[in-house]
Amino acid sequence: MRVLHAGLTSLAVVAVVLGASTTQAVVMISLDRRFPSFYCPIDNDSFDLSFAAATDRVKIKIQGNNFTGTGSWLTQRLDNMVVVPKSVFDAHRLITPGWSACYQPPGPANYPGYDFSAAGTIENFLDLFDANAAAWDLTNYGWWEQADAINDPNASAPRNSTTGADRTGGALALGRQEDGAVTVSTDFTVTGLSPGTLYVLTGWWSTDTLNTLTVTIDTNPCVDADGDGLTDCAGDCNDSDPKMRTGAVEVCDGRDNDCNGTVDDAAACVRTCTTPSKLGSDVRVTNAEFDSSAASIAWNGIDYGMLWKDSRNGDQEIFFTHMTPAGTKVGGDISVTGPCGDCVNPRLVWSGTEYGAVWSQGGEITFRRLDRAGTPIGTATPLIDPAGSSADEPDIVWTGLEYGVVWDQFVGPQQIRFARVDRLGNKLSRILHITDDTSFFGNARPRIAFGGGKYGITWQGNAGSQPEIFFARVDPRQGPLLPAVQVTTHNLVALHPQIAWNGTEWGLAWEDHQTFTEIYFQRVSALGAKVGGNVRITNAAGVSLEPSLVWTGSEYGVVWDDDRSGNLELWYARISSTGAKVGSDLQLTNDPGTSDMPALAWGGSKFAMAWHDDRFAGESEILFLRLGCNCVDADLDGQSSCVECDDTRAAVFAGAAQICDGLNNDCNSTIWPLLTGTNEGDVDGDSFSTCAGDCNDTNGAIWATPGEVRSLLLNYSKLASTTSLSWSAPLLPGGTSMLYDTLRSSTPTNFTTSATCVETNDGANTVASDATALAPGGVFFYLVRAENSCPSGQGVLGRNHAGTPTPGRTCP
Repeated sequence: MRVLHAGLTSLAVVAVVLGASTTQAVVMISLDRRFPSFYCPIDNDSFDLSFAAATDRVKIKIQGNNFTGTGSWLTQRLDNMVVVPKSVFDAHRLITPGWSACYQPPGPANYPGYDFSAAGTIENFLDLFDANAAAWDLTNYGWWEQADAINDPNASAPRNSTTGADRTGGALALGRQEDGAVTVSTDFTVTGLSPGTLYVLTGWWSTDTLNTLTVTIDTNPCVDADGDGLTDCAGDCNDSDPKMRTGAVEVCDGRDNDCNGTVDDAAACVRTCTTPSKLGSDVRVTNAEFDSSAASIAWNGIDYGMLWKDSRNGDQEIFFTHMTPAGTKVGGDISVTGPCGDCVNPRLVWSGTEYGAVWSQGGEITFRRLDRAGTPIGTATPLIDPAGSSADEPDIVWTGLEYGVVWDQFVGPQQIRFARVDRLGNKLSRILHITDDTSFFGNARPRIAFGGGKYGITWQGNAGSQPEIFFARVDPRQGPLLPAVQVTTHNLVALHPQIAWNGTEWGLAWEDHQTFTEIYFQRVSALGAKVGGNVRITNAAGVSLEPSLVWTGSEYGVVWDDDRSGNLELWYARISSTGAKVGSDLQLTNDPGTSDMPALAWGGSKFAMAWHDDRFAGESEILFLRLGCNCVDADLDGQSSCVECDDTRAAVFAGAAQICDGLNNDCNSTIWPLLTGTNEGDVDGDSFSTCAGDCNDTNGAIWATPGEVRSLLLNYSKLASTTSLSWSAPLLPGGTSMLYDTLRSSTPTNFTTSATCVETNDGANTVASDATALAPGGVFFYLVRAENSCPSGQGVLGRNHAGTPTPGRTCP
């Protein structure tokens, strides 16, 4: 990566070598610009924007300030941006007619820019910004500006570099005046490069005030953050989860392991809940005074993580715990916020290696990373539109590369806001506006999902006098794809929307008051259009409230609270991929008191849910239950498909002993189904596992008992009465180094009781010397064996014609 501070008044170049700890010298070059607003070709002689391609792609980021230090807005534009081989650039340069006086001394007069109109100027990337900036990140104040009388007829640089004419296109603009004094940036990735070739970034830029831009050129932008051997560029659909990569074996764990867009599509996986059955009893998670409520639950491939709001310590804190697939609580309740005052409405998602969590804290949204045990990682990231206050009701989703966070906030009327956050908790975008309504009050309770390369966001908002359900998409790089879609149009109250992506489209569920108070469902296409009409899911006496919706890989599961039995209890229903209700409602709880605010998760072959309940003498607590689907024990290992991770192999179940069969046998293993850390994995990196015979899989220097020493030669010196021996190391050394024992016997068949150790644990050299004089007519026989620190690390002295090892004494 090299970072270049390209100043229109000065230039600083800092070259950073990936993996190195040194930084090259900083070079400052002064460059003046004509003033006021005027396009010029980028001065590639003063600004060294060249780079040698390390891979087939490069990522380029351009960043600067939106205001000067004195408070003046900077009108900044980029146009005709090109990445081209340096040799092609040098061969096709010209002074564009009408643009010859761009730079004044000490800058270069009559600077020849790149003739991108000429024949033979094949670029790996060229963006004239004729109609859009689709290849560029526009979520950090970048925007495509049309060159016209309404905006600015001079917004575009000349689209024909040979004539200097045709400014009818547009440009990529950085920042608007109303954005204020912020950092503005954009980036794009160019592919199709030839490694080792020298390229140059060039184009045209415009500003009305002298300023500095920072250009970052990352020549190796592909990363393998999860260490699974596949980079994000190569198609890893979740580069934080080593259990998800193109070509991986699909297992039944609630993940899309093979990155084909479908969860749990292996033949053995249960994805349709044809015979839903409650597993065991309701589990009390909390047992503390005062209020525990607003639970959120996430499956991490091994167990379920849970967050909730809790006031046991006198203020509102966010607590965490996790539950095994068998419904056992792991450890105690962990406060992830500590004393907080006003921390409410938490939401949780698993990225593949850790959790991303959000909650409302003192009127702003807090993002926090948590490890699998709920311990906070790094520092918290605050998220709030500075133009407003009272941010609440956040939701979060992981895309495989980044988090998307959405919330409601009062910015005048209550609005919906959105931000992108990277895997380390850094903001990737400005705060994006999903709504900016001024005609009504009440955009609230947003929920978010990701699919088809887009975020889907639903919320309740007042189109008339009552709340309705709305939907909008957000492109991770282009921003909101508006206008929003109004999902309900009856003006009779619709609340608490939920959203899930099913691989091809979105499903929405909500609480609707158009016919009493029932749960409704709506399909929305990948392009953001309603598919069919609103579908009524419940039809029972009483009220049906607060749904929670998930996708199993084949159908939707929805759970809600319902008072048809006399008090609020939890109920479950199935919804097909085409939006049709399947079967009848299933009651999940049945206890005096109130069971409400459910949160549902799919764990691969079974559901789990957490909810608020006051059945314990009126105390508000969090409870947990499991709902199995098609619970059978197909492999006859004593555990059904609803409680184990692989019901196709009898040797694989929760608590199974690790045997040498090429599998991770224990479903309780935190890395199942990966082999890392098991007897099948190569812990010490010597290419041998315990099952492959590694005698010590914690020591990479040894893996097996050494083989037989070869080519033993000896020479006896009568003059010195000394025998010299030499040999070759075993073909199978069993380690990176060996020691040798040299044994002498006067009898070729007895190297036990008649043998003498000439050398014991001698070094790695393959020679030995025996100073024992040989009596006239006497005979000495010698054998050598190799050894290392394996438990049975003493090699053989040799073998007879039948292959039986020659026995020998130990040395010393």
